[in-house]
Amino acid sequence: MVLFLLLLTMGVAIVLGSQISKLNARFMRLEPHLEAMLQRIAALESALKAAKSLPKAPDEPTNDADYHNRWRAAAASTEPHIASEFTAPPMPEPEMPAATVEPMADMIEPVDLQPEPVSEPEAAFAAASPSSADPAQPLPAKARLSFEELIGGKLPIWVGGIALVIASFFLVGYAIENGMLNRQVQVILAALFGSALLIASEAARRIPKLADDARVAQSLAGAGIASLYGTLYVASEAYRLVSPTTSFILMACVTAIALFLSLRNGPPTAIMGLIGGFVAPFSATPTGNLVPLLVYLGLLISGLFAVSLNRGWRWLAIAATGGGVIWSMGLMLTGAAGINASLGLFIVILTIGAMMLIPRFGMPNLRDRALPMLAGFVQLAIFAHHIQFDLSGWMLYGLLSAAALYLGWRDAKLMPATLAALGLVLILLIGGFEQGNPIVPWAAIGTVLLFSIPGHALARRPLTDWYWTALAIGGGVAPFLIAHYWAPSQLLSTNQWGWLFAVAALPQAWLSWRARAGGRTKGLPDWALFGGGAAAGLMALYAVINWLAGDWQASGIMLIALGLSAWARHTVDRSLSAASLGYWAIGMLFWLFAFVSDGQLLAAIFSAGDTPDVSALLALLITPAGLVFGIAWLNKGLLPTEPLRWVGLALALGLPPALTPFEWQPAVLALITAATLATEHRLPLPRYAVVAMAIVTGLYLIWPLSPFLEILAGSIVGQTQHYALLNPMMTVAQMLGLPAAIFAASLWRYPDRFVGRSGLPVKAITAVTAVAALYAFAKQPLAIATDAMFESYGFVERAVLTQILFVTAIVGLWRGSAGLRRAAWGLLALALLRFGWFDLVLLNPVFVKQNVGAVPMLNAAVLHYGVTAFWLWLAVGLTTHRRIASLLRYASLFTVLVTVGMAVRQFVQGPFLNAHSISEAEQYGYSLAYLVLAIIWLWRGIVAQARWQRVTALLLLTVVTVKVFVYDASKLEGLLRIFSFMGLGIALIAIGWAYNRFVSAKAERVTEP
Repeated sequence: MVLFLLLLTMGVAIVLGSQISKLNARFMRLEPHLEAMLQRIAALESALKAAKSLPKAPDEPTNDADYHNRWRAAAASTEPHIASEFTAPPMPEPEMPAATVEPMADMIEPVDLQPEPVSEPEAAFAAASPSSADPAQPLPAKARLSFEELIGGKLPIWVGGIALVIASFFLVGYAIENGMLNRQVQVILAALFGSALLIASEAARRIPKLADDARVAQSLAGAGIASLYGTLYVASEAYRLVSPTTSFILMACVTAIALFLSLRNGPPTAIMGLIGGFVAPFSATPTGNLVPLLVYLGLLISGLFAVSLNRGWRWLAIAATGGGVIWSMGLMLTGAAGINASLGLFIVILTIGAMMLIPRFGMPNLRDRALPMLAGFVQLAIFAHHIQFDLSGWMLYGLLSAAALYLGWRDAKLMPATLAALGLVLILLIGGFEQGNPIVPWAAIGTVLLFSIPGHALARRPLTDWYWTALAIGGGVAPFLIAHYWAPSQLLSTNQWGWLFAVAALPQAWLSWRARAGGRTKGLPDWALFGGGAAAGLMALYAVINWLAGDWQASGIMLIALGLSAWARHTVDRSLSAASLGYWAIGMLFWLFAFVSDGQLLAAIFSAGDTPDVSALLALLITPAGLVFGIAWLNKGLLPTEPLRWVGLALALGLPPALTPFEWQPAVLALITAATLATEHRLPLPRYAVVAMAIVTGLYLIWPLSPFLEILAGSIVGQTQHYALLNPMMTVAQMLGLPAAIFAASLWRYPDRFVGRSGLPVKAITAVTAVAALYAFAKQPLAIATDAMFESYGFVERAVLTQILFVTAIVGLWRGSAGLRRAAWGLLALALLRFGWFDLVLLNPVFVKQNVGAVPMLNAAVLHYGVTAFWLWLAVGLTTHRRIASLLRYASLFTVLVTVGMAVRQFVQGPFLNAHSISEAEQYGYSLAYLVLAIIWLWRGIVAQARWQRVTALLLLTVVTVKVFVYDASKLEGLLRIFSFMGLGIALIAIGWAYNRFVSAKAERVTEP
């Protein structure tokens, strides 16, 4: 009953104060202008009478200037202080009677009847004076309050009034402590003291010497009001001398007196009443019952609200609200006894009253408008700890939230307060669930109904649609999520939670459906369309999580993304498309977790594991791949879908390896790549999909190629036992031969689709795979697995493999297309690199024991090196690049030199060339052979007019000559030495003659005129 009385009283006080303030404001606006109008009329009438009484000479001309001069003279004689403010009325026409006077209404200037409300009696008096009422005269600038005026004139009076109030409190306290006054006498004296102050205030207004300074009356009135408030509180709460009803009536009377005196005396009285009213309760210790204190504070704040509204004092309304907040916060933070729902009701009523009052001052500042509501929410959040989330507390939260919704509906600038209300309730729901309060689930349902119903109803309201949509979504989604997170098993089973979330998704989907015409491809989204769709997807996501098993959760979430994509395509809304991609990303996270957790599927895809279950394939590969491609197709034109297509392709490529035995995985992937290439333009694949598929195939080729990588690494450092590292022939054929053949066929059938950089990976994989397969096939006939076998057949096998590369390269350069020619150059470089590193440097038969054959000139060494020189010579004619041709030419000549040396050494030493010593016969053989070679080269250079060849021949001849003179001749004796030098001399003479005869003489003939 007490709570109901408190609510009713404060409501009535606010309504009455509002109506009184309206009437008083209208009167205050009209009163100064009416007084100014009356004074003008009186002045004009006096001027007219004086003008008629002035004498006029018979011969005096009557014109406008004379008429105006007479008017001003009459006005100056009657009212000097306003003579300059008015102009004479127009002179009457000659045909009009002399007594005719224009109506007064035409002479009175129009007056604005809607000025700003005044705050001080002095300002009202100044506005009513004739000098300030004339808009033609500029108003004087407002005088600034100097430091001297503030310290010497204003503060002493205000501080004196406060001192009187404090002195009265101390006096009463002293008397009580010393037993001088009993309780009844104390209360009576305090009441008399307050009344005396009020009487003194009225006397100060009427005594001429005191009336000149209105602040005296203001200060006395404020002190008297504060004293009466404190007296009533002490009498009712501390001493129990009056009943609650009597105390309530007396406080209402004091409030009325304070209201009246504030209207008469201005802000100082209101300030004193504000301070004294809020300080008064400290004079007595609360007894544990907060209701009387709250009633007192409610009446005090109501009176202050009424005064602030009447006089237009925003500061007073804010100060009154702040005083109430300080009291409620102090009671809660200090843990005052007796805290119950009445304090929460006080907070709610104070917040609602402040929010209804403050906007009436016309403040455009959103922060000031929403501040009372935010303060109320903070107080209620603290208050929740004291009431332990009982029913009365939740009713208070609901009441304040309903008030916030109502005020937001009435005033769009207060809509942020509605979001704050929702945030507070959600925080309280979290706290309630953590404490396990049984009322909290019902509070969650109430929160859903309280916020989502008006949110859905007003979501399409202009200007505030964003706020109402946020309330509809937050109120309809957040409570369910909070309950599911903090108390999932205590409330519902997993299946029931799924149904609850499915039902909760329907209102959000309906919200998005209502806004289906608001689709946008750029700019900010339509909040109802986007938010409703995204929220419906979130609720559906939780339903999927509660309904489906682990492997199928990812597919279920991607199905939600597919639905949102379809809705985005239907509404042509970019934001919904982005939301669908967000849910797809969540689904991919679930898929990744499930995929990594499924060891059988991982083994089947990436190793030689068994084929996984069909359910795992459907849940983690087939269904997600189809859904991803569907999402990509539906979002086409709204957002870039290339990443989606790549993910779909990756998922699709995981299926063939999972279903295929390990040895056949590269071949199957290569076959799928070739089939995709044939139908590339009819599939929703990303750009360069075939290249990516070829790269994936190449990744699956790493295992079968790993032995060749080991062979290559060992060969570089000179290892010769390679055959034992190779896989069986059937495995090589399955895992390397078939993919190489399939890729080669694709390159031959679709050469135009592998032009440029996009074709490099496919060509590289094809080349590497083909070379590795051919190498494995070539190693099979001899099967060199021991050192003895390597000594017998190692050089021959290596020579055959190198010559196969050379032959293939030369044929490609000779008869191939542009693409094949590029591949042929690569093979030629590989063959030359192999020849140079192994046959010339690392495994040269001169250094490493290897059987090259016993037949002179027809052994493996001579044939291998000689044929290599021949291939290099042919390659010179197959290129148009001068630098490459020059390099190949000199490489061929160098190889010929090596071939001649191999022939001499094999002729002398037999099939094994790795002897540590060189006989004299071998030394002479080298000299003779290189001399013959130099002669042949020189002859060939002369015939072909190839200067480079002649120069090379002369250099070789020089080297041979030096060798003969320095080394060979020193080893000979007798005739051998003679014949040696003789033969060398004859040869050199013949060479010189031939050179001069066929080269120099020809050059002279060419240069003759």
